[in-house]
Amino acid sequence: LIREKAFQKHKNSSFSNNLLLQFQQWIDTTKNIDRIAIYFPINSEFDTFHLIKSLFFDGKQICLPVVEKKDLPLTFREWTPETRLINGFFNIPIPNTDKEVLPDLVISPLISYDRLGVRLGYGGGFYDRTVAHLRKKMSVLYLGIAFPEQKSYVNIPKEDHDIILDGMIGSFGVQMF
Repeated sequence: LIREKAFQKHKNSSFSNNLLLQFQQWIDTTKNIDRIAIYFPINSEFDTFHLIKSLFFDGKQICLPVVEKKDLPLTFREWTPETRLINGFFNIPIPNTDKEVLPDLVISPLISYDRLGVRLGYGGGFYDRTVAHLRKKMSVLYLGIAFPEQKSYVNIPKEDHDIILDGMIGSFGVQMF
């Protein structure tokens, strides 16, 4: 409910533009991030579509998450402006291509997060499984993106399988934990 209200509040405000500008400045100064996994927004999630396009036209390789099976890590398929999207698992739009990408940076949606980087997701464990799986092979940065209202001022309970966010993207820029 909080995220829905924040979405309604910010959807026609300058919040998204400020976030885009702050993130672009951060990514321009950050080395070794060429392949970015970012979610395609659904419902009241932060609308990443302008960010996706901006990163692509800035020369980054963009990939979207794909649920192959409920208990497996996500895979990521390449997205370009010409990519046709089809409905995947949970009716989430996914690229209609088989070209998989291993990302340097994973940007995740969330319901809430706390000051320690504990992320509250939808309960399926997809991003936790995926980041743990990727980190066995390579170094990957894990960021969340959210409206300011989604920050929890009490610690979110953490289980052993939960992967802590490396940082958060917001209108303040990128805050690392």
